[in-house]
Amino acid sequence: MSLLAWQQDVWYDHSRFRTVVAGRRSGKSILALNEGLRAAQSGMKKNVVYVAPSIRQAKSIMWQYLKEAIPPDNIFSKNENDLEIVLKGTMSHISLRGAENIDSLRGLAIDFLICDEIQDIPLDAIEVVLLPACMDRQADGLFIGTPKGKGDNTAYIFYMRGLTEDGWKSWQINAYEAGTIPKEELDKAKKFMSEKDFNQELMASFETLEGRIYYAF
Repeated sequence: MSLLAWQQDVWYDHSRFRTVVAGRRSGKSILALNEGLRAAQSGMKKNVVYVAPSIRQAKSIMWQYLKEAIPPDNIFSKNENDLEIVLKGTMSHISLRGAENIDSLRGLAIDFLICDEIQDIPLDAIEVVLLPACMDRQADGLFIGTPKGKGDNTAYIFYMRGLTEDGWKSWQINAYEAGTIPKEELDKAKKFMSEKDFNQELMASFETLEGRIYYAF
């Protein structure tokens, strides 16, 4: 699939752990799909794991995209119940998982990790369970989501880590920059959404949301 300009910036970056916080409908999941397919085709028997906050979200966000992106002739096997696809040729696995039962993911060996909607995935789920599963194979990771306040929040913590730590890099993409939503639609949304909600959901800004009802008044 062709990539938008901002997606290409992430695609061609070689940092081990990349974090993208972006506005709604900006193309985060399409980037994740392309990254997962690239990793699965990069060698034999790669294990690509995509994690969303829940298994229901993983299925609704990525499963249909994944099935449509891979030609049937390139699929060795497909498990609709377990949300797994094995590719012909490389025999690589692409698996969709949910973080609601994170202990069930212990013991995985991961070659490439994708965490989607990270603002709703507990930090410990990634740091205690998923990242250790990347260690022996020195797996790379892509973490994507929309801001959800500051402070004790995985999206904010990982974004800030990408600005300060070696091996990490971060991007902040607002809806105007992404180019997936017409400007006139965004201008309309700005009129009826509160300033903080608009900044967070579409401008990918880390807003302090305490007292948001009072703020609206």
